[in-house]
Amino acid sequence: MATPSSILSLHCKQRSLLFARMAGIAYQELAHATKSAKKLGFTSVKIYDNGGAQAYKFMNKHDVVIACRGTEPSEFNAVQKLCDSGMSMEEAVTKVAKERYGSA
Repeated sequence: MATPSSILSLHCKQRSLLFARMAGIAYQELAHATKSAKKLGFTSVKIYDNGGAQAYKFMNKHDVVIACRGTEPSEFNAVQKLCDSGMSMEEAVTKVAKERYGSA
């Protein structure tokens, strides 16, 4: 299931399936996650690991998907609030992870 030109062009059920697969990939080791993501059409994979909080960033020409390992709803809400205030996703995930788990 390689992504077409953009995730936005997928039907709702196809997007849901893609995101479910990406959530599962987030629990894989980097080398395996990279192979799995490339099969889905993502060309770049980066892992963030800060004090026990991990997240992957999957990118291609059109899309960026962030998949977190075991993010609690309160943590996601904190990240979303920071992003809504203008902070980048990377900065927000790092800030919330530091507040929750301390510095790495």
